[in-house]
Amino acid sequence: MIRHVVLLHWKPNTTPEQIQAVIDDLNALPADIPQLAGYSVGPDAGLAEGNADFVVIGEFATADHYKIY
Repeated sequence: MIRHVVLLHWKPNTTPEQIQAVIDDLNALPADIPQLAGYSVGPDAGLAEGNADFVVIGEFATADHYKIY
């Protein structure tokens, strides 16, 4: 299993509409990438100061599947 984790930090002037557009686009990816074995996106829980604002996690059965992604 290959797990790819991406942490995002929004720029201070990023609008809620821009953030939602990114979320919508990220949520559309699994329909286009059948090699994804698992996929989740979401905001930070806000439990620790200094964390990223958002995370994208993709899981793949093989390295070849990850390369396709």
